Amino acid sequence: MKTNSSTRTARRVSSYAIVFTALIYLAPCIFAAEGCTHIRVELNGMIIPNPAIITLIGSRGGTPVIVSVNDGCFRLPKKLIKKSPFEVKFQTNGENVDLIGIEKIRFEEAWTIVLNDTASEELLKDLHAANAKEICIVDFNPGVGDGTSLAQAGCRSTVTAGRRPAH
Repeated sequence: MKTNSSTRTARRVSSYAIVFTALIYLAPCIFAAEGCTHIRVELNGMIIPNPAIITLIGSRGGTPVIVSVNDGCFRLPKKLIKKSPFEVKFQTNGENVDLIGIEKIRFEEAWTIVLNDTASEELLKDLHAANAKEICIVDFNPGVGDGTSLAQAGCRSTVTAGRRPAH
């Protein structure tokens, strides 16, 4: 039985789609096994550059610790392991992000930080937010099954000229 080139191309595309889908679900597990937290930031549905550095502060106080983000991943320093929950601060694409109450277990999952300039009236009301530009949603993906999300108000601001970075 002969196959034409369009059938072979369709099979190849289908094979690539299966591999890509598998990588999406396996990547968080791989990063967690490496002790790396994968981070991705979206602004209005578009992926924007990851932060270069992240500042971590143990919620029980302490000195801020700055960690580098390499290839979309950062590591929770061993000296902070017992400081859970954490405050997580970073800047990217003209945005300051300051998340609070991030539990240690979340550093074993992939994070997608979702920033939008618009939000539903229901979300604004639920978060007691004045406007959508101060809301951050963090989707935590454990790599197996459904993840969970965290929504916070007052965690986002615009970087202004002359203002020091959020770390």
